[in-house]
Amino acid sequence: MPASPPAASQPIAPPGDGSPALPSWAGLVLALGVLGALVARTNFLIDDAYISFRYARNWAELGLPTYNPGTTPPVEGYSNALWVLLLRACAGLSLNLETSARILSCLFAAGTLALVHVHLGRLTLSPWSRFLATISLAAFPPFAVWTTGGLETASFGFFVFAAYLTLTRAFANGGNGAWLAGVMGLAVCLSRVEGPLWALGVALAAWVAGKTKGESARPVWPYLALTVAGYGLFLLWRHAIFGEWMANTVHAKGGLSLAGIGRGLKTSATFLILFPSTLVALAAFPRLRRTEHGAWAAGALTLLGGFLGYNTLVGGDWMPFFRFLAPASPFIAVLLGFFLNTLGQKAVPIGLLLIGVSLPPLFGQSLAPTSLLKPLYFRTFKVGYESEWERWETGVGNLAMFKMLGRGLRQVAAPSDTLTFGAIGAVGYESRLHIHDRNGLVDREVAMRGGTSESKTAGHDKQVPRAWFLDRHPTLFHAVIIEGPVGPEGSETYQRAVAMASGMIEQRVFGDPAEAPLRERTFVAVHRLEAEPGIPKGSLLVLLRARD
Repeated sequence: MPASPPAASQPIAPPGDGSPALPSWAGLVLALGVLGALVARTNFLIDDAYISFRYARNWAELGLPTYNPGTTPPVEGYSNALWVLLLRACAGLSLNLETSARILSCLFAAGTLALVHVHLGRLTLSPWSRFLATISLAAFPPFAVWTTGGLETASFGFFVFAAYLTLTRAFANGGNGAWLAGVMGLAVCLSRVEGPLWALGVALAAWVAGKTKGESARPVWPYLALTVAGYGLFLLWRHAIFGEWMANTVHAKGGLSLAGIGRGLKTSATFLILFPSTLVALAAFPRLRRTEHGAWAAGALTLLGGFLGYNTLVGGDWMPFFRFLAPASPFIAVLLGFFLNTLGQKAVPIGLLLIGVSLPPLFGQSLAPTSLLKPLYFRTFKVGYESEWERWETGVGNLAMFKMLGRGLRQVAAPSDTLTFGAIGAVGYESRLHIHDRNGLVDREVAMRGGTSESKTAGHDKQVPRAWFLDRHPTLFHAVIIEGPVGPEGSETYQRAVAMASGMIEQRVFGDPAEAPLRERTFVAVHRLEAEPGIPKGSLLVLLRARD
């Protein structure tokens, strides 16, 4: 059985250098401070988070988790049921969802940091190895960035790590705590559509760690029993509400392909190049397996390998800083702690070096040359190659534009209007319009298509043209906002703004030959918007509207 955690007053000092004593709790406090500083820099929301926000708000207001009210049965267009449920509780309390999502994510990230600190303390690592491993997690860019974002990434990472720790402790304690592990496993199942696979992955990792230590695997059965029973009840609820056993997002995004796997390989390779501490954690395993922490290292490596494999198979993700790999961060930190523990007095300089070499991408820099990263680029947006920080900045700018667009639509569109759109997050949340989803997340018919588009960007593989929805008679096919000030109608600035918007519609819509049927069925309508928060005075909304 692992040793009990050291007392809170136990000093931490570098081995043999006579430095002043540092209380053991200071490592966690400093790590939280580092995380707070990086979150202050990277605090953001991604557009897709507003899909969850819209479901949560509609659930609180209408009593039903639906994106487009009136759709019968509703479509499960989210991949994070537990997160939507938490947000629904916030909406029911009339809390601001943008703020609530950030606060909840920060709490889950802080909880993960605390679990890593406590876990390494129980395993009697040298004080500085534990300290540096905890700091390495706080300073790891994917972990810091996805401490916000508005999605379930931080909560999912917390539940996976907590399930692994509680189950491995149950193995060591003869089964005590297995039911708590089952609760955490059920939370893992509900956090993501592929959550049941991760719950099994946790069981496998705990078995690997327990087998290496010669422990009984019997605690895995109550863990699996509670997880399976709880998830079975959830499936019955899902089928009763949505008429499906599987979320619609699985159909919209799912499906293995060689092109997708190739994109995933590039994503995983880029992650390893940008954050070499992960490579060190992987390469150190042969050394670690011969130490007293070899069993724990084997379990952590199992889940780290699982995250890298999953990211590769599903083709990665278009969002900044590797959302699918961020939940692997605590396992990387644990492996680094074990590695540093084998280095003696070299642990401090090497630990600081590993932390330092992973930070540059958070500031738009990279130790790897662009000539190496560009051939591995895994996104296909028209803007071309972007660093992870540039992608973060683009996402922040896009969200501001989408929110402005959605608020503008709320001003000028009739409640009966319907819109074809691809980025359905903030536009849908702010406008409250019925959206015909080009990517199929909230549209069964699009999601069930067998073919794929030429987009080849993760999550957009089944995108359809706007003209695909003509038989549904949308009233709005596209919208462009021109941020003010724009002069009065007839002025040179007004004419220039309208010409620019018309050019954007021409390029974005009619640049695609598949949109040719819209030319004779639509016209451009220009509206001046009233100034409000997020919409500067003198802004214009230019719509591609269906002809009567």
